[in-house]
Amino acid sequence: MRLEPLLGPSPSGPQLSNISDRNPFFTSREQFLGELCEALANRGRAALSGSGGIGKTQTAVEYAHQHSVEYAYAFWATAASREALLSSYVVIAGLLKLPEFDAKKQTLIVEVVMRWLASHDRWLLILDNVDRPDTIKFPRSGRLPFLGL
Repeated sequence: MRLEPLLGPSPSGPQLSNISDRNPFFTSREQFLGELCEALANRGRAALSGSGGIGKTQTAVEYAHQHSVEYAYAFWATAASREALLSSYVVIAGLLKLPEFDAKKQTLIVEVVMRWLASHDRWLLILDNVDRPDTIKFPRSGRLPFLGL
C-alpha cells in the first residue's frame, strides 16, 4: 500500500519536532499505518486504542517518521495526567519560542499553544497515554491532524 501525503510535502521534514527516534525493530504494521494515514486524511484526527504493550506508541512514532516530510512541525505530548499534559505544552511553547512559554500560569501556555496550532498549517500533534479524551483540550482548527493514544 502506498501512503500519500496529507499536505504539501516539505523537502527536509519538520522544522521543529520533539518526536522520539525511530524504533529500528518496528515491523509488520503497514496495513495499520495505511489505515491510520487514511483516517488522518479523512477526519484530521485518529485514536489508537487497545491494551498496554500492543505497540500504540511505537506505531505513532513510526507514522511520524514515515510522514515527516508532510509536516513543518511535529509535536509529542504526554497526556497521562493533567500535569504531564501541561508540562508537554510548556515544552511545545518553548520549541516554538512563544513569548509566554515561561508564564507562571500554565493554562495561559496551553491557550497560547492552542492559538498557535489553530493559526498554522502542516503540523502533527501526538498525544500519548490519553486515558480520558473528554478531559483533553484539543485545538479548535481544521488544520489537524493529531493522534491520541
